[in-house]
Amino acid sequence: MRFSPMLRKYTSLKALFLTLSLLFVVQIPNIAADGQSLIVVLNFTGPGLIKSDDTLGFRLRTGEEKPRHSELKQLGSDIGKQLTDKLKAEYGAQVLSVGETNCQMSSAELTKLMDKKRFRELGEALNCHYVVSGKVNFVEFEGRLLTGDKYKVHMSCRVIDCQNNVVLWHLMDHDFDKLIWTKSGNDPLDVFYNKQVPAIVDYVYKRITQMIGTAKAS
Repeated sequence: MRFSPMLRKYTSLKALFLTLSLLFVVQIPNIAADGQSLIVVLNFTGPGLIKSDDTLGFRLRTGEEKPRHSELKQLGSDIGKQLTDKLKAEYGAQVLSVGETNCQMSSAELTKLMDKKRFRELGEALNCHYVVSGKVNFVEFEGRLLTGDKYKVHMSCRVIDCQNNVVLWHLMDHDFDKLIWTKSGNDPLDVFYNKQVPAIVDYVYKRITQMIGTAKAS
């Protein structure tokens, strides 16, 4: 029995669509039947300390001044938001920010559970398998005359496996340093947000996905 070229083309397209659909299901699994999320990202906090200074040479070279403290206060929150968005792009609806959950506990109560290592209770409160928490401990900027300008973000982050009651990955007191020759007219605040923050988010994101992938495979 011979098939027309149109029918063969339709059959090939249907097979291709089915293959792509199966690949999509494998890469982005559905939320568990009980409605439990895979990951909940808590609000990243900090910085607790901000150091910002410059020199006359820096101001003459760039035409800009050091970032004000008020401009850097949201750095922790912005890192957390970008990380959440990046994880959502990978895992879809299985990732929630803490504000998107129905959790009735306050941030202080959730922090208390983490501090006391009551991770199973934390997972039950947030209805999730993994919890990601982070804090920017301090930020430092130093505008210099002769060398690259110093941009530093010092932070900590944890990935908690609530079901197994363990800390899966811990980034403790890590320095993200950059020495950048800030060009004339470039706002150092933009360097933080356009170069530092995406680099930090990418670093943390890669380690979270690696650890979760390893844990799920074991």
